[in-house]
Amino acid sequence: MEREARKVAESKRSGTPSAAPRAAYPVAAGDDVKNAVVVRFYEDLTNLLVVSLRFVNNSQGKEESIMKCVYSYRDVLHPEQLAKSAYLFSPYLSLPTKSPGLTFSLRLFQNDKQDEDGNPISVDSVQYQPMDLDKETEDFRNSLEFLGDTFVFEKTQLSLFMRTMHETISGTKDDDSSDMEQG
Repeated sequence: MEREARKVAESKRSGTPSAAPRAAYPVAAGDDVKNAVVVRFYEDLTNLLVVSLRFVNNSQGKEESIMKCVYSYRDVLHPEQLAKSAYLFSPYLSLPTKSPGLTFSLRLFQNDKQDEDGNPISVDSVQYQPMDLDKETEDFRNSLEFLGDTFVFEKTQLSLFMRTMHETISGTKDDDSSDMEQG
């Protein structure tokens, strides 16, 4: 990894960008080598890859972000066993070729609500929408439960969402831990 970063930095200095090695996946951080290392580390840490990001204006003219994401799972303690879900074949991931995974979009937007007193407030929200489920097995689609449908949650619940995603895809979800459905 360090050698690759040095080559990119050297090619920038020499003015020959075609000599720069290409990452195994598109780097969201652009050409900034330090950011690319951080992004790759974060992707490996969370098993979440943001494949694309686009900005759109909603009907009120407010800008929203829409990210296409891939969540993959790899059991590092039992690599010979694959989770109960489908296989993800992605040229973008630095994980083994066969990894259970799910492709989805996340839309970040302001959701207009009312507080306890009835006053209008704007809440940072996320809309989750699974993608390409028609390409998955029926068993996999059934194992997703509510993650097989589109839903909206408050941005403050992102860590709960990621935990639920991990537990569902890995097959380690407890029947008692359905906090995301209730929240």
